Amino acid sequence: MYDIPPKALPPDGAIILLHGWGANGKDLLPLAEALRLPRLRYIALEGKIDAPMTGGHGKGWFMFPPTESATEEINSSRRQIVAAIDKLTDEGVPAEKIVLMGFSQGGSMALNILINSQKKVGAVVVMSGFFLDQESLKQKDNLITETPIFAGHGTYDNLVPLHLAKESILSLNDAGFTVEWHEYPCEHRITVEELQDIRVFLEKVL
Repeated sequence: MYDIPPKALPPDGAIILLHGWGANGKDLLPLAEALRLPRLRYIALEGKIDAPMTGGHGKGWFMFPPTESATEEINSSRRQIVAAIDKLTDEGVPAEKIVLMGFSQGGSMALNILINSQKKVGAVVVMSGFFLDQESLKQKDNLITETPIFAGHGTYDNLVPLHLAKESILSLNDAGFTVEWHEYPCEHRITVEELQDIRVFLEKVL
């Protein structure tokens, strides 16, 4: 875990950063500077699944493509992330001031926590991600639909196709969530324009 404290006190909240497949906990640390929100604390977590052919440096939250052990891997990763939320609240950060922000597979984990945990958070930000739980969503009760969602995606994404990501994530609107959807003319990456939109979104919800 990497912990970047706020540059000004008191803090306005905290962002839990969740990296994508084959990256690691350091991957999203530059967002702490790029978002230009110095009163936030940034916690970057690292998945425990070893990505093949990365020499142990690349991690994931569940194996990709998913295998028969995917359910347990996702459950284990969810427990890890929820523990980080609990630690922040124990340290005095209000749950409604905590944001789950994930890229690609990390974004999928953020949404998984949103519908499978009763831990209320302030917002969820998904960058180039997808929603895995469309079928199980129909069986869920007591969803915390007040949590706002930002989702951004590249129109030329060749790893997570735009139409699949859009259809899956916008299905959350049907369950009562409010998804703020954005598209960018890029491939599977984070753009300056997306970071600007995320900053505006966070300033509204925190």
